[in-house]
Amino acid sequence: PRAERYVKQLAGHWREKAEVTVDDDGATHFAMGSGASATLRPGAEVLVVESSSPEFGEVVQRHLERFGMREGLALEWDDSPA
Repeated sequence: PRAERYVKQLAGHWREKAEVTVDDDGATHFAMGSGASATLRPGAEVLVVESSSPEFGEVVQRHLERFGMREGLALEWDDSPA
């Protein structure tokens, strides 16, 4: 239920390292200087994370789970094609 807050927290954390853009629908895009990227889409009951690579996805996962540790946030990956 706090998906939007986690996205904002990650954006604040990476503001010096990434170009952060937000779409009208609330999707937040992170483009790192290394070429890695991720898009986070907060919903009412879910946070959808799309990553340019499994390795960068793990970085995003570690950060989000650390931010949501008190609430027991855990990401589950679905590698099937969208």
